[in-house]
Amino acid sequence: MTISPVPEIRPFQSPEHLPFRYGDGPGGILMIHGFGGTPAELRGLGERLVQAGWHTRALLLPGFGPDIVNLDQRHPQEWYAAVQAEWQALQAQHNPCVLLGFSMGAAVALNLESLLKPSRLILAAPFWHIPAWIASFLPVMRWITPRVRPFRKANFADLRVRQFFEKLMPGIDLDDPAVQNYVRTELFIPLKLINEIARMGKNAYHHARSVNTPTLIIQGNQDNVVSPAATRRLAQRLPAPLTVYREIPGAHDFLPKSYGYPSDDFREHLNQVHLDPVTSAILDWLPPVHGDHLYPVPNTTLANVE
Repeated sequence: MTISPVPEIRPFQSPEHLPFRYGDGPGGILMIHGFGGTPAELRGLGERLVQAGWHTRALLLPGFGPDIVNLDQRHPQEWYAAVQAEWQALQAQHNPCVLLGFSMGAAVALNLESLLKPSRLILAAPFWHIPAWIASFLPVMRWITPRVRPFRKANFADLRVRQFFEKLMPGIDLDDPAVQNYVRTELFIPLKLINEIARMGKNAYHHARSVNTPTLIIQGNQDNVVSPAATRRLAQRLPAPLTVYREIPGAHDFLPKSYGYPSDDFREHLNQVHLDPVTSAILDWLPPVHGDHLYPVPNTTLANVE
């Protein structure tokens, strides 16, 4: 069988993956996406928080989005620098300022907490470690195979796989044998970077005990990427008087869906549904902000971590 040359594949080209800034509320929230993610995974949450009177924004970390082809040349220090620059811009215009990290972004936020000194810290499905049995193989694997190809055995008939790639690369033809071969053989994660991310998570865990910022941790109870048990362990390491832990129904992708703020579809959605659990937990915990907002601030009581 002859496989035709693969067409140019350029991931993350749609506008949803670009950084965003929503609203002009007095308080600001800077959001950091996870590994392999982009601001797209945070847009839905940003839309809802801005309707409660907050200004929200998310940056695109170096090496992600359209720059994913250069990921093997990036380093966590570049992510820290990008967050610091965006944080300074946020502080120049808003007060109070809240730092929110999702998945790997939570590890970035924890590592920067003492430097940025946010008014509040929100950790959603916070990554901080790679399972021990995998971590033990990383030093050896680095010399055997410097690259991990996560889609080497991908089942392109699986609806979840197809939905993932349609979001990653809209319009991709997963029925084309050339495209399938490209995905299986050319899409890789550098093992060196995995080691650096593991080290970053370990540093975040060690820093957690010295956090001096009121912190909210939100965890999905069916998350098989960041386990609830691991997150409870991290929560117990944070200073108890300052920490609130909330476990809610959901998997790793528990953040609310974007409806395209400030489009008519988004306004119509607001009129039809109640707040999602993630937004509810955040608004209940955050201090009230001034100005008009469409969402009522819930009054659910959250328990401190024991």
